[in-house]
Amino acid sequence: MRYVKPGSPWQNGCVESFHDKLRDEFLQMETFATVAEARVLLESWRMQ
Repeated sequence: MRYVKPGSPWQNGCVESFHDKLRDEFLQMETFATVAEARVLLESWRMQ
């Protein structure tokens, strides 16, 4: 594996793509009351 400096998203496109999808498809669509609820919903989203 190659070291990717923080703040260098163009060096790690796969991770940046995942973060964009996570943000757009999950985090901005949900409101969480507790951390436990967020974990359950995230696991459900991840398994889709």
